[in-house]
Amino acid sequence: MSPDRDAAGPRVKDGPGRYELFAFISHMGASTMSGHYVCHIKKEGRWVIYNDHKVCLSERPPKDLGYIYFYHRLSIS
Repeated sequence: MSPDRDAAGPRVKDGPGRYELFAFISHMGASTMSGHYVCHIKKEGRWVIYNDHKVCLSERPPKDLGYIYFYHRLSIS
């Protein structure tokens, strides 16, 4: 098998990439057995928290306490 192929299929050769965090899921509450999961999304350069039907600005989003992080790849120019 060639170095560009493995059992999973071909690999992408696109060089190094830069990524930017644009959203993450975090938990509010004393433990995972109680509390609530919320979503923080970066819109127009500002963080917004989505908590069910309540949506507001998030001045200091807890990025270090996320459970799932979402990134998009920045274009190289």
